[in-house]
Formats: sequence, structure tokens, C-alpha cells
Amino acid sequence: MIKELDEKYLEELVDLSEEVFDPLEYNFFGKSSSTEAIREGIKRHLKAGRIWGYFKDEQLLGTIGLVVNKDYCLGKVQDFMVKKDFQGQGIGRKLMDFVEEHARKNENLKELRLSTSNFNNIKLYKRLGYSKASWVMKKKL
Repeated sequence: MIKELDEKYLEELVDLSEEVFDPLEYNFFGKSSSTEAIREGIKRHLKAGRIWGYFKDEQLLGTIGLVVNKDYCLGKVQDFMVKKDFQGQGIGRKLMDFVEEHARKNENLKELRLSTSNFNNIKLYKRLGYSKASWVMKKKL
């Protein structure tokens, strides 16, 4: 079952993020991987957009978020994660199908974007129909 999440799921979202995301992935984007930094990031995501959770037997197994930019008819997928023990079982595809359908029908979006620093996920995104749009480069000063 997929349902929308709010701040009462904050600690479950933090725990899932800490389980799924490699601290190096956070650092790639210049973010701290501390628990408090993750908590604040999720709070910002909940305010900026929507996050849905995939539940089985009342256990949160995965999430996906969407931030909408109506001016450009596009959305940014974020907070896309599935518990490690449940990866490869189609949960990610169900979440992505759900958010794509929501974006088309409820938000009238023409394009979805996402970013990742996890090169293993690129294969999954390609299988789901996503293509590489650009490379992000940065330099610390």
C-alpha cells in the first residue's frame, strides 16, 4: 500500500535514510550525513513537496518524494529509497510508477527529473525510462 507521509513519520524516514544512503553520497552533494542534518533535510522536503511511503504489514519499506515546479511543468523526484533487504522486489518500480502517474494526472507535469551520485542506481533509472540529462560538477573554494 502506498500512502502520503507527513512529519509523524519523520523518525522512520530518518532511519530509512541512514540505512539506505551511503554517507559518501551525502558528501558528494556537499551535505552533512549527521542524523540531525538528515532530519532537517527531510523536514525541508516535506515542506517543499510531498513524500509517499510503501507499506507492507504496516512496515515502511520504501519512499518517494516529488517537488513540483508548475511554471516549467516539471517535477523533481527525491527521497527515492527502498530498505536494503527489500530491494530487487519491485517496490522501487511501484513507487516510481505511482509518482509518475500522480505527476501526469494530478499535477499535469510534462517531465520528471532526478539526481543521484550512486552509479549503481543509474541502471535502475535507465530501466525505468530515464536518460542522462547532464553532469553536475563542483569545486570547493
